[in-house]
Amino acid sequence: MIPGNRWLRIFLLALIGVAAGAAQGQQPQLPETVMTRERPELDPLGLQTGGYQIFPAIAMEAAYDDNIFAVNKGEESDFITRILPMVDFKSDWTRNVLNFAIDADIAQYRDNNDENYQDYTIGVDGRLDIQRNDYLRGKAEYARKHVARDSPNDSNGIEPTVFDVSSVSVDYKSSSGRFTFSLGGALDRRDYDDVAGLSGTIDNDDEDRDELSAIARVSYKLLSRYSAFVQVDYTEVNYDEKVDDDGLQRSSDGYSIKIGSELPLTGVVFGEVFGGYLTRDYEDPALKNIDELTAGGELTWLPSGLTTVTFSISRRISESTVDTSSGILITEGSVEVDHELLRNLLLIASLSTRKDDFEGIQRDDDYLSASLGAKYLMNRRFYLALNYGFEDRDSNTPGGVNDFTNNILWLNIRGQL
Repeated sequence: MIPGNRWLRIFLLALIGVAAGAAQGQQPQLPETVMTRERPELDPLGLQTGGYQIFPAIAMEAAYDDNIFAVNKGEESDFITRILPMVDFKSDWTRNVLNFAIDADIAQYRDNNDENYQDYTIGVDGRLDIQRNDYLRGKAEYARKHVARDSPNDSNGIEPTVFDVSSVSVDYKSSSGRFTFSLGGALDRRDYDDVAGLSGTIDNDDEDRDELSAIARVSYKLLSRYSAFVQVDYTEVNYDEKVDDDGLQRSSDGYSIKIGSELPLTGVVFGEVFGGYLTRDYEDPALKNIDELTAGGELTWLPSGLTTVTFSISRRISESTVDTSSGILITEGSVEVDHELLRNLLLIASLSTRKDDFEGIQRDDDYLSASLGAKYLMNRRFYLALNYGFEDRDSNTPGGVNDFTNNILWLNIRGQL
């Protein structure tokens, strides 16, 4: 671990405690896009009670997946029914807001009942205005999730691996003159359940961990509509078991430095771009440290009031439990096009590519994903969505054992108040 990081952990936890009761206020408004545009005649009204608006909703989804286990040979197809209830509590105070949200994702497979899952999330977030250009924001969340079958870290159990995530985060932002300063921190706790395998119980305790992160950013307005920024990110990952089942110490820490530019928040193009450097050091000398250049950003282009095009590219380090790989260096890029064909008929298309470089071993996975869908807003109570998704993974592992191609078609109907 980096010497002297104890002060950082104490500082972040103190900030999280201060923000536990924070509320949310006014934020700078981004230019209107197809998906963020208000549609008063179609948007849900919610239920009013006291200082809150309550937005309950439930969606039913029928899907067909032609490769539910994401494998190269012996593909298994199935029909899936999902129920997605949710409720948002949004305060409508003049100043400061405190929000609550609950949602669930309950899936039932027609022929492969072992793949059924019940995910849910409970969260609270808020923001407190300190002065006109200063605010403190906090968030706390608990979620019960499962590891997707196409994840390289899937335990390959008879059932999906289930895990709990408890997280808290806080950030402070202040603007003065041409300068904007922000400081944030987050703490995530991940706890993985054991799962039954073909040869007995698979012990996932060696994946339990705490993930601590901190971000500091300074922006300077160069011109009336452009800003330059410097951002430093710190990450520390501590596994509960000092040595995992493979005899490796996977705990690590690292940082990244980014220098970039914020583009105008008005006009036909807005967003930010950056370049920089990232690094991650691992406790075990057998695990390869990561030192790489990085670049990325997100740009939104508004060629017309009816079309929004979003470009994004990023590079990050993800945890790995594959053999002696220290981590996965993920480089990905995507483009999404949203088009308002009619006031109540939205078309969505996306294309993305991703490269997973498993540091320390000879494995690279290349992904290609695409989707095409439509959303029909019947009225403020109901909407229909139809979507087709494609994913292909091409790995350099011998025999194509980690390759797969997946096609999913789903129809979703949602009711809301």
